[in-house]
Amino acid sequence: AVTLRYEDYRANRAWTADGGRLSLARDLGSGALSLRGDFAVLTGGSGVATVAMTAASVVGQNDVTLSIAVADVPSEQIATQSAALAWLGAVRAPISGSFRAHLRPNGHLGPLNGTLQAGQGVVQPDPGARPIPFDAARSYVTYDPDTGGLRFDELSVQADWGRVRIVGQASLEGYGT
Repeated sequence: AVTLRYEDYRANRAWTADGGRLSLARDLGSGALSLRGDFAVLTGGSGVATVAMTAASVVGQNDVTLSIAVADVPSEQIATQSAALAWLGAVRAPISGSFRAHLRPNGHLGPLNGTLQAGQGVVQPDPGARPIPFDAARSYVTYDPDTGGLRFDELSVQADWGRVRIVGQASLEGYGT
C-alpha cells in the first residue's frame, strides 16, 4: 500500500503512484542487493498506467543495473523522462514496454535498451500539424548517452494506409560528446 508522488521539475510534471509494493532483498551468496517495486500511476486522464522497476547492485560496488516495465503510459508523458525517449513527444498513443540500463559507478547513465509497443494513436509532432493515424507501432531502440546516438533495430507502424518497417540511426543534438 505504498503511495508516492513523483515531481519532475525539469519537465514541469507530477505523477502519483498508488497501491504500490516495494521489496528489498539481499543474496548472501553473491552479495547482490535488489530493490523491486510496482505501482499504478495516475496519468491525469481516465486511464491508469502501471510501472514495475528493479534496481540491483552488488554491495560495495557503485554501479546499478536498472530495469523498468511500463504499461499504458501516455507517450507524451514518457517522452519527458529521458533524451532516449524524446522522439515519443511526436506520438499520441498509450505506450507499453520495457527498458534496461546501467548506472555507471560515476553516476552517469550507460547505454539504454528498450522495446516499446504503442496502441492505436497518431503521429503529430506539433499541435498545429495534421495528425497521421496508426493502429499499432513497435520499436526496439538503443540509446548511447556518450554519443547521443539512437539506434532503431526496428521501428514498425501498422495503419489503414499501409505498413512501414524502418531500421536506422538518429543523433540527438546537444547530447553526448
